[in-house]
Amino acid sequence: MVREKNLRAGLSFGLIVLVACSLGGCGSKAQSWGDTETGLVLRYGFPEDDALAYRMTNDFAQTLEVRGRSVTVGVATNSAYSLKLLEVAEENYRLSVTVDTMSIVADSPEGNFEADLSGVAGQSFEMTVTPLGEELDVTTPDDMEYSMGPGGTRNAASAFQTIFSNVPERPLIPGDTWTGEEKIIEESDAGDMIIAFDVVHTLDGYETIEGIDCARIATAMTGTVEGTGAQQGVEWVTEGEIEGAGTWYFAYKKGHLVREVLEISGTGTTTAAGAEGDLTIPLSWTIMITNMYVP
Repeated sequence: MVREKNLRAGLSFGLIVLVACSLGGCGSKAQSWGDTETGLVLRYGFPEDDALAYRMTNDFAQTLEVRGRSVTVGVATNSAYSLKLLEVAEENYRLSVTVDTMSIVADSPEGNFEADLSGVAGQSFEMTVTPLGEELDVTTPDDMEYSMGPGGTRNAASAFQTIFSNVPERPLIPGDTWTGEEKIIEESDAGDMIIAFDVVHTLDGYETIEGIDCARIATAMTGTVEGTGAQQGVEWVTEGEIEGAGTWYFAYKKGHLVREVLEISGTGTTTAAGAEGDLTIPLSWTIMITNMYVP
């Protein structure tokens, strides 16, 4: 799972705060988002009274080469969630994230598996976000846990820990770039995975999406995957590298994400310790992530 920050679960989903600032001059007020020609200011913001609704998909496929046999496992995650502003504290935004619906279906040669998420739907957790999109903390309450069968028990809140792409402090013109470093930690009782990656964003231009004026931002990312755990009494270690590219659209006048599409691929190995010695299994991954604002 990745995404910028996705494996942006995938790696891997943002909303914005426009900092209103008045500048004197000719008796007029400057626009808080600046100007698309001389410098655009991107800031996250959240309405006080209404929640922002989104739909997110994450299609993950992993192929293993085991003793000359190729095995592919796919996991499709679909969720609808909403973001509600709770308070503004020290210029940061405390949010309630409600998982309205969520489904996870795994497909493997052994058959299909669908996670029981009946206890997750309608549950909420809290997170704090800065105006630049940095997640300061994400709570993972016990009532958000669900079982993935042999994959162990997981927490649904972890899938939302990187839904905000970072924006820079400085104004931007088309062609400007900025960078970020992100980390995703996926914990389960079968093992832990850490995905760390470097991201480069480029202001690619402007586009109107569903009648909303947006900044179009291209993203490129590279990173590493590290994991350890034990399953059915067998200890394993996973290492790999990932890369990805995508585009996201930011409503610069309103301060929130409108649309994001991210494609990620990677290769690595899992080494399993057995009674007859270590077994090294080559791996490859593909991930497609979408995150869409629902007006």
